[in-house]
Amino acid sequence: MLQNIQDWLGHTGMADYVRSSVTAKALLESVHILAMGLVLFSVGMISIRLMGLAGRSESATALSRRFGPWLWAGMAMVLITGLVLLTGAGQRGLANPMFAVKMALMFAAILLTAALQASLAADTAYWELTPGRRALAKLLAPLCFLLWLATVCAGRWLAYWTTFFPPAY
Repeated sequence: MLQNIQDWLGHTGMADYVRSSVTAKALLESVHILAMGLVLFSVGMISIRLMGLAGRSESATALSRRFGPWLWAGMAMVLITGLVLLTGAGQRGLANPMFAVKMALMFAAILLTAALQASLAADTAYWELTPGRRALAKLLAPLCFLLWLATVCAGRWLAYWTTFFPPAY
């Protein structure tokens, strides 16, 4: 079924354009990677604050309000460019097992990021009220960052999946 969807996507005008224009593909990939960098930077800043490693002069909520819009704008750009790139992906697309890994990691990262952002928006001192919450923040914040980092790695490994795991015929 995924192969049928990928075949259908591969026969759209957008797919033809992405495959035929090296410039368009290079620009899309560049924006995709830069947007992912924006997400990583924003999550990283919020995470190091939640871990208590830096930025103690500013509340975690204030930092989240400052970097949150950048994080979600970057996420929107990742989504848009990723969908367009997917149309011309061919074998690197939906049928690639690494794509499923990337999507699972990204889904988990989005859920954890949204949960952390929502908790900071709902109660400005939530992660600082008790030692247990501070300890949980010191666990969840780096986990969130690592999920995003793993998503980036899985995205890069899409192109090299068959090199690492050749198909068994």
